[in-house]
Amino acid sequence: RPRAAAACAGLAASLRPELLPWAAVLGVGLYLADRRSPRAWLSPILAAAPFLLTACIRVAAFGRPAPLSIYAKAPDLAHGAAYALACALLAGPPALLAPLALRRLSPLARVLPASVLVHLLAIALAGGDWMPLSRLMVPVLPSLALAALLVAQESRLPVTAARVGLALAGQLYVLLAIGPVAARVGEDRFRVLDELRHPLSTARVVASLDIGWVGAATPATIVDLAGVTDPAIAALPGGHTTKRIPANLLDAREVDTLVLLLAPGQPLADPWTSSRFARGVESWIATTPGIAQEFAPVAETSLPDLRYVVLRRITPGSSAPFEVP
Repeated sequence: RPRAAAACAGLAASLRPELLPWAAVLGVGLYLADRRSPRAWLSPILAAAPFLLTACIRVAAFGRPAPLSIYAKAPDLAHGAAYALACALLAGPPALLAPLALRRLSPLARVLPASVLVHLLAIALAGGDWMPLSRLMVPVLPSLALAALLVAQESRLPVTAARVGLALAGQLYVLLAIGPVAARVGEDRFRVLDELRHPLSTARVVASLDIGWVGAATPATIVDLAGVTDPAIAALPGGHTTKRIPANLLDAREVDTLVLLLAPGQPLADPWTSSRFARGVESWIATTPGIAQEFAPVAETSLPDLRYVVLRRITPGSSAPFEVP
């Protein structure tokens, strides 16, 4: 059902922009493999139309065609290449390392491994992802699994077993070595939330890079220092974790509380601005002139590798307007 497949790929790309090259390859490939059909021309249209429609809706609603995260998270090619390489080694692509078998596939079957390769290139160009595990590879795993099956049908059993064993070895490594650490993320976040819920209960405006658990801990207004939910901050220089926050932004947004993350295993220094922080944006804030006299630490978490510090404003801020440079 090539049209249905193209439509599903297009719907996925409408939610995740980095999936557009994968969807486009599927759409064009399905058309080329099925071009004798009177409706074959629909496949590339169905693969691209949901993305284009979503872009038009974004322009009408927000004045920009792409998600705000694209502007907030500037692509880092070096990080993206490393991320794509990890995906290529650990997320199953070794099962497709069969040049002779790939040549024997039908034109329709060749579309799937081609789309997987294009997706690896796309996530490298997109800068990868700062979240753990191969999250950006997950949407194309069905394509990868089906392609591996089709390749296996054209290969000898010992060679197929070696390829699949290599692919599974990477996934088992992730499951056994990285999985237990990743599985504790939720538990650790809930512990942080419980420890800081009371110190954040009286906050009115909180600035933080980690808006997820902070937003769950307090009903206060959240200033997203990553810019993923804030167009003005998204336009600032720097990447997802390295935004160069202007000195007057905290005053202009009437921020009365900061939540910053210390580097793993590092204590809170005295003065707190001398501390080693985990991300660039937090280190940048610590260099703001006079920040040590405006904010003072009132609480910190107990986890050594997830040590957040809550700082409360002790002097009134100015009301100077903040403008994007």
